[in-house]
Amino acid sequence: MNSLMKFSVVALAAVTLAACGTKNQAAKQMSPSGSGYTAELSKGYLDVSSREYGEGDYRSSDRFAMNSMSAAQGENVPAPDMGSWNIPAEYTAEISAASQRFNAALSKGAASVAPNDTAVAQVNLDCWMQEAEENWPWQEDDRAFCRDNFNDAMAKIEAALAPAPVAAVPPGNYLVFFDFAKSNLTPEAVDIVNSAAAGAMEPGTEITVIGNTDTVGSADYNMALGQRRADSVAAQLIAAGFQGVIVAESRGEESLLVPTGDGVAEPQNRRAEIIVNKPAM
Repeated sequence: MNSLMKFSVVALAAVTLAACGTKNQAAKQMSPSGSGYTAELSKGYLDVSSREYGEGDYRSSDRFAMNSMSAAQGENVPAPDMGSWNIPAEYTAEISAASQRFNAALSKGAASVAPNDTAVAQVNLDCWMQEAEENWPWQEDDRAFCRDNFNDAMAKIEAALAPAPVAAVPPGNYLVFFDFAKSNLTPEAVDIVNSAAAGAMEPGTEITVIGNTDTVGSADYNMALGQRRADSVAAQLIAAGFQGVIVAESRGEESLLVPTGDGVAEPQNRRAEIIVNKPAM
């Protein structure tokens, strides 16, 4: 190769390298402040992008920087996909199980319930896949770093998603549960309401029915839905023979049995409480 050709190749390589990694700088200009799932996702991806940039892996740096910029703009950044990385067979079983674990948590509303930890888990799962694809022997600690951060974050997410124990129902009171966005009584609910009516036939007994919802939908919608649920229970109490005073009211999403973030379809929150007030002896 003559000197002119050598110079041309070197120059081309220099231009190519200069073009790589520039997205990291652009992402730094867009990184949002504050908190929330997308904000934390943007910060996390930017950290990984900068780390890869410092190691000279400009392709991976650009990829993570693009995710950081998308999150900074409030765009959806999909969960890491194993199919987009060339992961060696020795890692596929463990990473596949981790991916399924993360997607299951997402489907349960992890991004709303534990936004910061969910962002940490997503970024580190992506980082874990990238490090596994490279599979450099001297980067075993890097793979372990991403894997361990993912597992730590998932433990916190799963603890946040774990259903709280259902509060004990005082003697004589009842809980009736509803299907998602429904106010009609299931056969099981009808049996519970009939039992409540049968135990409240003493003259002077009053019943309060409180309708509740999960956090999916607007507050106004849920307040109306809670009222429809309370009214359904009241109607069944009458049908079952109760002749005393019934007060049917709604608390909508204001009195959660299981605390959740907004937009979470938690079955135990879709309920009506039947409070039986018998006359004083």
